[in-house]
Amino acid sequence: MLKKFFIILVFAIFSIPLFADSGPSIVLPPAEVILKECAANNLLPVDFNYVRSKLNDAIEGKKTVIFVDARPARNYDVGHIPTAINIYDAKFERLFPEFQKLNLPMDVEIISGVGRPCPMSLNDLKQFKEKGYTNLKAFVKGPVWVEGAYYQEVTDKGAKKYLNDGAVLVKFDEVDKFLSQNIDKAKNIVVTGSNNPKENYAAAEKIFNAGYKMTFVFNGNL
Repeated sequence: MLKKFFIILVFAIFSIPLFADSGPSIVLPPAEVILKECAANNLLPVDFNYVRSKLNDAIEGKKTVIFVDARPARNYDVGHIPTAINIYDAKFERLFPEFQKLNLPMDVEIISGVGRPCPMSLNDLKQFKEKGYTNLKAFVKGPVWVEGAYYQEVTDKGAKKYLNDGAVLVKFDEVDKFLSQNIDKAKNIVVTGSNNPKENYAAAEKIFNAGYKMTFVFNGNL
């Protein structure tokens, strides 16, 4: 089984042109291959609803759960689960010291993935397991978070890219004004403006729930 998984992974990495923004960086193996690999490594696969149920704890800064995005930075920049940190699986050892600085307990719930059957998420979790972490979840069942399932967070690079491409900038305290303008719901929306991330997240949630599926939060100054 592991040999089969390795062959698929190698094929995925070397056989295709890479990525388009929030799309997968590699050709994804069949879901059943990833689920079997989860079982072989005692990693619990979870879906969008489970991950969504943990979001508020992460936003509140509780040290009980953390989201890890295993994709390359270029994908993470343009959309990831709010509060998620980026540990690209190919650079795990280089990036792990920054994770250690968070001083999280060894039984912290680490959820890696964005809802696709992605081997990169499993690679991160396996390496966390080798470091001694015990509560590992693989977000490899859909819906896919970064394909409009819920609002997303972006980095400075991602926010500027969307705005340069015509996204609408909305200040966290001007949501009602924005919603009154009946702007096309197909538009990308970038929410920012508060030094308190919780206010930006709350504003983005309200806009998303109003039907703007591609809503992004940027916690910083533009």
